[in-house]
Amino acid sequence: GDLYLKAGTIDKAGDCFQQAYAISPDNISTGTFLLSFLVKHGTLEQGKKIADALETLDNDMFSAIALASFYHREGNADAMWQWLRKAADEGAMDIDLLNCDAMNEAIEADPRYSEWFG
Repeated sequence: GDLYLKAGTIDKAGDCFQQAYAISPDNISTGTFLLSFLVKHGTLEQGKKIADALETLDNDMFSAIALASFYHREGNADAMWQWLRKAADEGAMDIDLLNCDAMNEAIEADPRYSEWFG
C-alpha cells in the first residue's frame, strides 16, 4: 500500500490496505495502516468501522496515534486526547505526537496541549 501511495495511485493503495485488513483483521498493523490511510483518503464512515474494531485490540503507540488522528478528524477532542495519552503511555515521544496528523493549530489551542508540551 505504501508503495502505491508514494507513486500517487491512491485507489490501488486503498485496495491494498483493504485486502491486507480483510486477510488479517485481528492484526494490529493491518488495522493501523488501513485507519491511517482512511483518515487521509477515506470517509468517516469507513474509518469508524476500522476504529471501532481497532479499539478492541491490544493497541501500541502507532495504533493509538492512528486512532487519535481519526477522532481528531471526527471532531471528538476528548477521544483524541485519550488516544494521544495512550500513545504516550506506550512510548511515543513528544516529537511522535507533534508529527502525527492529529496535531495542528486548533489542537495547540486546547489547554491539554500546554499541560503536555508547555
